[in-house]
Amino acid sequence: MISFFRKIRQKLMQQNRVTQYLAYAIGEIFLVTIGILIALQINDWNENRKEKAYLRKVYTQIRQDLQNDTLNLRVSIEDLEAKNARITEIIERTIPVSYYDTLSEANYQDCVKCVSDITNLEPFQYLDKGYQLLKAVNTAQNFEQDSLNNTIIQFYSEYLPVVDESQNLLIDLSKSTLAGYQQYDWFISYADFGRKTYNKEFIQYIFESEKHRRASAHYLIFSKFGLRILREYRDNSIQILQFIDEKLAE
Repeated sequence: MISFFRKIRQKLMQQNRVTQYLAYAIGEIFLVTIGILIALQINDWNENRKEKAYLRKVYTQIRQDLQNDTLNLRVSIEDLEAKNARITEIIERTIPVSYYDTLSEANYQDCVKCVSDITNLEPFQYLDKGYQLLKAVNTAQNFEQDSLNNTIIQFYSEYLPVVDESQNLLIDLSKSTLAGYQQYDWFISYADFGRKTYNKEFIQYIFESEKHRRASAHYLIFSKFGLRILREYRDNSIQILQFIDEKLAE
């Protein structure tokens, strides 16, 4: 193609047709410019297509993370609700004495109330692999953000620190209370969680001690806060999942 244009230029110059040569030269420059612009447009289109494909993979990972989170949250929320209910019974003294008077080595293993709920915590662990990928995408200047991107970033940046804070508060309270149990003679048998050994002194402490009742009331304040945060995280996760499904269906 280049040799073809070169031959035409040479022929026009030999024939001393300068005006036609200049018009041709301008036309040739125009064609080359158009070709370059088309090539750049195609390259931009390919890059944009790759970016969208990668972003879909990121959204798919976030969807997987949130699906697992909502499943785990169902268990965590149910456990925390039951736990708060047992703590409330301790605080309000609604457990009759006859309940724990009947406890013995034979039936102690089946006693769900015979635990110190303020030292027993299974913290919720969220998954954030997709979120970390999305943050990396946003640092790339060539990636164009969309409304879903911004919604997800706002959700995670708002809730993850609060979830961490609420969980860490309960962990610290549990550790502090557990450390205080070391002064009691029943602590050795209590520390053997695997066996759940019956100990009458421990039972009397958690059901009758005013110190334990006050510690339970203190713990319940933060436990209710943690429960509220987990419910909000669950509800917002479900909404984000709906947005992602709509985006991936496009």
